[in-house]
Amino acid sequence: NGPDGDFFKGLIQFAGAFVHLQKQRPRPALKLFRLAAAYLAKYPSPHLALDVGNILRLAKRWGEAAQALGCEGNLLAKQHPPKLGLIGVD
Repeated sequence: NGPDGDFFKGLIQFAGAFVHLQKQRPRPALKLFRLAAAYLAKYPSPHLALDVGNILRLAKRWGEAAQALGCEGNLLAKQHPPKLGLIGVD
């Protein structure tokens, strides 16, 4: 809870979408990418040293790829999942 509760929910949903992709379940992944975007869209970019705008773009791109894949398939066999980094942290 608190002012950053939805931010953390969004990050968890974003990560969970990739778990579904690992299990070759693109439809549930798509739902989680959309849910993550809805939670994260409430926050400015950057927020807590994360580039929220970039995460939103990634959620959209990966969600569209999952949707195009349909019911089954291994999206992660075609491309590696993204790595998120903190802004201003070396």
